[in-house]
This record gives sequence, C-alpha cells and structure tokens, in this order.
Amino acid sequence: ALVGGKQVTGTMEDRGLAQYGNWGCGSAGCGSGNDAYYSINSLPEGYYHSDGNWWAPEARINANTLRTSLGITADKILKGQSIAGVNGTGETTCPTCLNTSDATATAADISKGKTAYVNGSKITGSMANNGAVNATIAPGGTYTIPAGYHNGSGKVTASSCPTCIGGSDAELSSTPLTYTKGMTLEAGKFYLIEGRALSTVNGPKPTINVKYGNSANVTILVSRDYGPNHNAIYTRYVIQLVKVKQSTTLEIEIKNTFSSGSTQRLITRLDP
Repeated sequence: ALVGGKQVTGTMEDRGLAQYGNWGCGSAGCGSGNDAYYSINSLPEGYYHSDGNWWAPEARINANTLRTSLGITADKILKGQSIAGVNGTGETTCPTCLNTSDATATAADISKGKTAYVNGSKITGSMANNGAVNATIAPGGTYTIPAGYHNGSGKVTASSCPTCIGGSDAELSSTPLTYTKGMTLEAGKFYLIEGRALSTVNGPKPTINVKYGNSANVTILVSRDYGPNHNAIYTRYVIQLVKVKQSTTLEIEIKNTFSSGSTQRLITRLDP
C-alpha cells in the first residue's frame, strides 16, 4: 500500500478460516454470578476470512482442553451416556439406595395422606384412618368392622344385663295345649332355663320336660322341679342353671291339658 507517498509492505498475518485459542472465563468467574461467561481467548491478531463458507471465520479450542476445563470425566457420566465425546463409566443405579422393585403395596395398603415409594414410584395412601372405633350391639346382634386402619383402642360392647335369647313366651288356651321350644346352646356359656305351667284341677296334671341333644355336653349346676301342687289350680315349675361344655341342642316341652290353663317358657343366657 502507499502511505505518505511511500510503498508499505503489510505485516498482518493471514489467519485463514479458523484459529485455536485458549479456554477462559469472565471476570465474574466460570459459571457463577449473573455476569459469568465462558470464552475462547488469546486468539492471535491477524486477518480472518470466510472465503464463502457459512461457518467461517471460526474460533476453536482443543477438545481435551475443553473437557479438562469443565471437569468432564468418565466416572461422572452414567454408563451408556456420553458428554463431549467422553463415554460414561458411572453407576446406572444408586449403590447405597434400597431397591424397591419387588414392593407390592398399593395405595389402599397405606394410610390416607401418607406417602411411600413402591417400585420406584411415589404413591399416596388411601386407607381410611378409623382411629378408635366404638360400638354397642344389642343381644344377639352383629357389628360390621369398617375397612381401614384401627389404632387398637376401639371396642364393641354388648348391652348391659344378661343377654336374653328368645325372652319369655306365654300362652293361654281353652283347648288342650302342648308347647315345645327348641334352640342351640353355645359352648362356654351359662344358661338359666325355666318352665312354668298352670292348670285347673279338673283333669290331668301339667308336665314339663327339659331335653338336651347330648347331655354329656352340659353340666347342670342347679336343678329344681316344683310341683305339681294345687290350691284351686295346679302349679308346675322347673328351673335349671347349666354350663355348656360343647355346643348342643335344647328342647323344652310343656304340656297343659286343661282349659283356661297357661304355660310359660324363659331361657336366659348369662354372660360374664
């Protein structure tokens, strides 16, 4: 070129299409702070050109320099994955973690609102928390236990006094009457069994028979048989207190053959 009337020969280097530089960070540091940045710096001065290439001119950095600067090593990458050309050798599973792949619990098995991990997934429980469930049932009744969690403090209580089975029956008749009642006695229970009959003195006396399906299954603790006595009427009264060792049947038969007579049967189960 002519400069001031003199020919000057240029010294600017032709750097071509691409040039290698060094790895650098901004003044705020690499990867920290709002103004942080990474750079390829120390590029040599000179003339860069594209020669019609869309990607030129280009600043380059050696791949190993980049990997080292970013701390990329194989053990930090999961096996089967790669970053910047480095193939990972790291564990694909957590060596210190509990394997839950064989867990079988479902939401219904876990208290409502509680969470757990099952087979790698987090689930929220749906089991109802019933706390302490309390209920009172009538004699001979049943109670359906609700599904869900119970804290062990609940209870089901039978109504007070002895639990009566069948109650008492009374009948009057102007014709000959035979009254028979059968039932099953439960093992381990005590029963108070009563039979009563009243009749006029104008004919045969009333009878009361207490029969067990298997007498060996019953221990008779108290047995009284009164009558038949008469004072204008016939009176017959039978009472037994028994303990049932094994379940058996009971049949109480009362025969009253007189007009205007009456019979009564009462069976009471005594629960402690």
